[in-house]
Amino acid sequence: MNTSYLPSVSKATDVGVLSIHGKNDQFLTSLIHEVRNPLATIKLAVEVLQNSSTDHMQKRYLEMIMKSNERINDIITHALASFHEIYVLKEYPLHQLVEETLNANADRFFLSHVKITKNYTRLASAVLVNKEEIKTALTNIIINAIESLPVSGGELIITTIADDGKCTLVIEDNGAGIEKENLKNIFRAYFTTKPKGVGLGLPVTLSLLASNEVNVRVQSERNVGTRFILSFENRHAKIY
Repeated sequence: MNTSYLPSVSKATDVGVLSIHGKNDQFLTSLIHEVRNPLATIKLAVEVLQNSSTDHMQKRYLEMIMKSNERINDIITHALASFHEIYVLKEYPLHQLVEETLNANADRFFLSHVKITKNYTRLASAVLVNKEEIKTALTNIIINAIESLPVSGGELIITTIADDGKCTLVIEDNGAGIEKENLKNIFRAYFTTKPKGVGLGLPVTLSLLASNEVNVRVQSERNVGTRFILSFENRHAKIY
Protein backbone atom coordinates (compact mmCIF):
# COMPACT_ATOMS: atom_id res chain seq x y z
CA MET A 1 0.00 0.00 0.00
CA ASN A 2 1.52 3.29 -1.08
CA THR A 3 0.16 5.69 1.55
CA SER A 4 0.90 5.44 5.27
CA TYR A 5 -0.06 7.50 8.31
CA LEU A 6 1.22 7.31 11.88
CA PRO A 7 -0.87 9.45 14.25
CA SER A 8 0.81 11.06 17.23
CA VAL A 9 -0.34 9.50 20.49
CA SER A 10 -0.68 13.02 21.86
CA LYS A 11 -3.48 13.60 19.37
CA ALA A 12 -5.61 11.29 21.45
CA THR A 13 -6.00 14.20 23.87
CA ASP A 14 -7.23 16.48 21.11
CA VAL A 15 -10.15 14.49 19.74
CA GLY A 16 -12.65 16.33 21.87
CA VAL A 17 -14.44 13.25 23.18
CA LEU A 18 -12.15 11.88 25.84
CA SER A 19 -13.41 13.14 29.17
CA ILE A 20 -16.53 14.65 30.66
CA HIS A 21 -16.52 15.99 34.20
CA GLY A 22 -18.78 17.35 36.94
CA LYS A 23 -22.41 17.90 35.98
CA ASN A 24 -21.81 16.41 32.55
CA ASP A 25 -20.77 13.17 34.27
CA GLN A 26 -24.16 13.00 35.98
CA PHE A 27 -26.00 13.79 32.76
CA LEU A 28 -24.07 11.17 30.81
CA THR A 29 -24.64 8.54 33.51
CA SER A 30 -28.36 9.25 33.44
CA LEU A 31 -28.48 9.18 29.65
CA ILE A 32 -26.63 5.88 29.45
CA HIS A 33 -28.94 4.37 32.06
CA GLU A 34 -32.05 5.53 30.19
CA VAL A 35 -30.93 3.70 27.04
CA ARG A 36 -31.67 0.48 28.90
CA ASN A 37 -35.42 1.17 28.89
CA PRO A 38 -36.00 0.78 25.12
CA LEU A 39 -33.51 -2.10 25.10
CA ALA A 40 -35.70 -3.96 27.59
CA THR A 41 -38.70 -3.43 25.32
CA ILE A 42 -36.77 -4.73 22.31
CA LYS A 43 -35.71 -7.81 24.28
CA LEU A 44 -39.29 -8.63 25.29
CA ALA A 45 -40.58 -8.14 21.73
CA VAL A 46 -37.87 -10.37 20.28
CA GLU A 47 -38.58 -13.08 22.85
CA VAL A 48 -42.26 -13.07 21.86
CA LEU A 49 -41.34 -13.40 18.17
CA GLN A 50 -38.80 -16.15 18.92
CA ASN A 51 -41.42 -18.18 20.78
CA SER A 52 -43.97 -17.86 17.98
CA SER A 53 -41.74 -18.20 14.92
CA THR A 54 -41.16 -21.53 13.17
CA ASP A 55 -39.08 -20.14 10.30
CA HIS A 56 -35.39 -21.07 10.60
CA MET A 57 -33.93 -17.90 9.00
CA GLN A 58 -36.30 -15.67 10.91
CA LYS A 59 -35.17 -17.28 14.15
CA ARG A 60 -31.54 -16.70 13.15
CA TYR A 61 -32.13 -13.00 12.49
CA LEU A 62 -34.02 -12.66 15.76
CA GLU A 63 -31.07 -14.25 17.54
CA MET A 64 -28.80 -11.66 15.92
CA ILE A 65 -31.02 -8.88 17.26
CA MET A 66 -30.98 -10.43 20.72
CA LYS A 67 -27.18 -10.76 20.72
CA SER A 68 -26.79 -7.14 19.62
CA ASN A 69 -29.19 -6.10 22.37
CA GLU A 70 -27.09 -7.96 24.93
CA ARG A 71 -23.92 -6.39 23.54
CA ILE A 72 -25.37 -2.90 23.99
CA ASN A 73 -26.30 -3.80 27.57
CA ASP A 74 -22.73 -4.99 28.18
CA ILE A 75 -21.36 -1.70 26.83
CA ILE A 76 -23.72 0.24 29.08
CA THR A 77 -22.69 -1.80 32.12
CA HIS A 78 -19.01 -1.16 31.35
CA ALA A 79 -19.62 2.55 30.77
CA LEU A 80 -21.47 2.98 34.07
CA ALA A 81 -18.86 0.99 35.97
CA SER A 82 -16.05 3.09 34.48
CA PHE A 83 -17.29 6.13 36.40
CA HIS A 84 -16.51 4.39 39.69
CA GLU A 85 -13.71 1.93 38.99
CA ILE A 86 -9.98 2.49 39.28
CA TYR A 87 -8.40 2.08 35.87
CA VAL A 88 -6.72 -1.33 35.77
CA LEU A 89 -4.66 -3.09 33.13
CA LYS A 90 -4.59 -6.89 33.11
CA GLU A 91 -2.71 -9.47 31.11
CA TYR A 92 -4.65 -11.25 28.34
CA PRO A 93 -3.58 -13.56 25.51
CA LEU A 94 -3.63 -11.47 22.33
CA HIS A 95 -5.35 -14.21 20.34
CA GLN A 96 -8.10 -14.41 22.95
CA LEU A 97 -8.85 -10.71 22.58
CA VAL A 98 -8.95 -11.03 18.80
CA GLU A 99 -11.16 -14.12 18.85
CA GLU A 100 -13.62 -12.60 21.31
CA THR A 101 -13.89 -9.52 19.12
CA LEU A 102 -14.40 -11.56 15.96
CA ASN A 103 -17.02 -13.74 17.64
CA ALA A 104 -18.88 -10.66 18.86
CA ASN A 105 -19.05 -9.44 15.26
CA ALA A 106 -19.84 -12.81 13.65
CA ASP A 107 -23.40 -11.78 12.75
CA ARG A 108 -22.15 -8.67 10.98
CA PHE A 109 -19.71 -10.79 8.96
CA PHE A 110 -22.55 -13.14 8.00
CA LEU A 111 -24.90 -10.35 6.95
CA SER A 112 -22.18 -8.58 4.97
CA HIS A 113 -20.84 -11.78 3.37
CA VAL A 114 -17.33 -11.08 4.65
CA LYS A 115 -14.58 -13.69 4.49
CA ILE A 116 -12.26 -13.79 7.50
CA THR A 117 -8.68 -14.98 7.00
CA LYS A 118 -6.50 -15.51 10.07
CA ASN A 119 -2.71 -15.59 9.99
CA TYR A 120 -1.76 -16.13 13.63
CA THR A 121 1.77 -16.48 14.93
CA ARG A 122 2.51 -19.82 16.52
CA LEU A 123 4.18 -18.10 19.44
CA ALA A 124 1.98 -17.53 22.47
CA SER A 125 1.76 -13.87 23.37
CA ALA A 126 0.05 -11.83 26.05
CA VAL A 127 -0.58 -8.10 26.36
CA LEU A 128 -1.22 -5.88 29.37
CA VAL A 129 -4.37 -3.90 28.55
CA ASN A 130 -7.89 -2.93 29.55
CA LYS A 131 -9.80 -5.76 27.89
CA GLU A 132 -13.07 -3.97 27.08
CA GLU A 133 -11.29 -0.90 25.72
CA ILE A 134 -9.14 -2.95 23.36
CA LYS A 135 -12.13 -4.98 22.17
CA THR A 136 -14.05 -1.76 21.53
CA ALA A 137 -11.11 -0.31 19.58
CA LEU A 138 -10.78 -3.48 17.49
CA THR A 139 -14.53 -3.53 16.84
CA ASN A 140 -14.44 0.07 15.59
CA ILE A 141 -11.60 -0.75 13.20
CA ILE A 142 -13.41 -3.86 11.97
CA ILE A 143 -16.70 -2.03 11.44
CA ASN A 144 -14.94 0.66 9.40
CA ALA A 145 -13.30 -2.05 7.32
CA ILE A 146 -16.60 -3.86 6.69
CA GLU A 147 -18.28 -0.64 5.59
CA SER A 148 -15.59 -0.13 2.95
CA LEU A 149 -15.82 -3.62 1.46
CA PRO A 150 -17.41 -4.45 -1.88
CA VAL A 151 -20.86 -6.09 -1.93
CA SER A 152 -19.25 -9.40 -2.87
CA GLY A 153 -15.71 -10.67 -2.40
CA GLY A 154 -15.05 -8.67 0.76
CA GLU A 155 -12.27 -10.02 2.95
CA LEU A 156 -10.67 -9.19 6.29
CA ILE A 157 -7.19 -10.53 6.97
CA ILE A 158 -6.17 -10.72 10.63
CA THR A 159 -2.45 -11.22 11.27
CA THR A 160 -0.55 -11.48 14.54
CA ILE A 161 3.22 -11.18 14.82
CA ALA A 162 5.40 -11.81 17.87
CA ASP A 163 8.98 -10.66 17.50
CA ASP A 164 11.72 -9.03 19.58
CA GLY A 165 9.53 -8.54 22.65
CA LYS A 166 6.75 -6.87 20.68
CA CYS A 167 3.32 -8.11 19.67
CA THR A 168 1.78 -6.72 16.49
CA LEU A 169 -1.78 -7.08 15.28
CA VAL A 170 -2.63 -6.25 11.66
CA ILE A 171 -6.20 -5.80 10.43
CA GLU A 172 -6.33 -5.56 6.65
CA ASP A 173 -9.22 -5.27 4.21
CA ASN A 174 -9.64 -5.26 0.44
CA GLY A 175 -12.09 -2.39 0.48
CA ALA A 176 -12.30 1.01 -1.17
CA GLY A 177 -9.24 2.42 0.57
CA ILE A 178 -8.76 5.98 1.87
CA GLU A 179 -7.91 8.99 -0.27
CA LYS A 180 -4.37 10.23 0.38
CA GLU A 181 -5.58 13.70 1.40
CA ASN A 182 -8.05 12.19 3.90
CA LEU A 183 -5.68 9.77 5.60
CA LYS A 184 -4.21 12.34 7.97
CA ASN A 185 -7.69 13.35 9.13
CA ILE A 186 -9.25 9.97 9.94
CA PHE A 187 -8.51 10.30 13.66
CA ARG A 188 -9.80 13.87 13.87
CA ALA A 189 -13.09 14.26 15.75
CA TYR A 190 -16.15 14.71 13.54
CA PHE A 191 -14.23 14.15 10.32
CA THR A 192 -16.14 11.74 8.09
CA THR A 193 -16.68 10.99 4.41
CA LYS A 194 -19.79 8.89 5.08
CA PRO A 195 -23.18 10.49 4.28
CA LYS A 196 -24.60 9.41 7.65
CA GLY A 197 -21.31 9.26 9.55
CA VAL A 198 -20.62 11.07 12.82
CA GLY A 199 -16.84 10.98 12.73
CA LEU A 200 -16.23 9.71 16.26
CA GLY A 201 -15.44 6.02 15.79
CA LEU A 202 -11.76 6.34 14.92
CA PRO A 203 -11.03 9.28 17.25
CA VAL A 204 -12.42 7.23 20.13
CA THR A 205 -10.41 4.26 18.89
CA LEU A 206 -7.19 6.29 18.94
CA SER A 207 -8.02 7.46 22.46
CA LEU A 208 -8.59 3.90 23.69
CA LEU A 209 -5.40 2.64 22.06
CA ALA A 210 -3.40 5.55 23.47
CA SER A 211 -4.72 4.92 27.00
CA ASN A 212 -3.42 1.35 26.67
CA GLU A 213 -0.14 2.58 25.13
CA VAL A 214 -0.77 0.77 21.87
CA ASN A 215 0.76 2.42 18.81
CA VAL A 216 -1.26 2.49 15.58
CA ARG A 217 -0.15 2.99 12.00
CA VAL A 218 -2.47 3.10 9.00
CA GLN A 219 -1.60 2.21 5.42
CA SER A 220 -4.09 2.61 2.60
CA GLU A 221 -4.36 2.67 -1.15
CA ARG A 222 -7.43 3.71 -3.07
CA ASN A 223 -9.34 0.75 -4.59
CA VAL A 224 -6.87 -1.69 -3.01
CA GLY A 225 -7.61 -1.61 0.71
CA THR A 226 -6.54 -0.42 4.15
CA ARG A 227 -4.26 -1.87 6.80
CA PHE A 228 -4.30 -0.98 10.52
CA ILE A 229 -1.09 -2.00 12.31
CA LEU A 230 -1.32 -2.09 16.12
CA SER A 231 1.91 -2.45 18.09
CA PHE A 232 1.94 -3.56 21.72
CA GLU A 233 5.36 -2.46 22.90
CA ASN A 234 7.84 -4.30 25.15
CA ARG A 235 6.47 -3.11 28.50
CA HIS A 236 3.00 -4.36 27.62
CA ALA A 237 3.82 -7.52 25.68
CA LYS A 238 4.96 -10.93 26.78
CA ILE A 239 6.08 -13.64 24.36
CA TYR A 240 6.71 -17.18 25.46
